[in-house]
Amino acid sequence: MAFGRTRLIGSRMAVIKADGSRRELRFDRAILVTGSLPSRPSIPGADLPGVLDSTGLIEIDAVPESLASIGGGSVGVEMA
Repeated sequence: MAFGRTRLIGSRMAVIKADGSRRELRFDRAILVTGSLPSRPSIPGADLPGVLDSTGLIEIDAVPESLASIGGGSVGVEMA
C-alpha cells in the first residue's frame, strides 16, 4: 500500500505526491477518504483474544457468525 499526500488544485484536478514522485490527476467526481487510526476504548476485556479493531476486522479471512460493533464513527458504521 502506498501512502502520499493529495492536494486539490481546482474543481476537477488534484496533485498527488508519493514515494518522491508527483502526479496530476483530472477527475469528474472525487470522494475524499482521509483515513483513520484504530483506537481501543478503555473497556474491561477490550484486550482479550477475539476483540478486533477496524484493521483486524478487515484482515480476517471469513465473515463472523455474529459481531458487535462499538463506536458510532464512520468506520464503525462501515463495518456494521
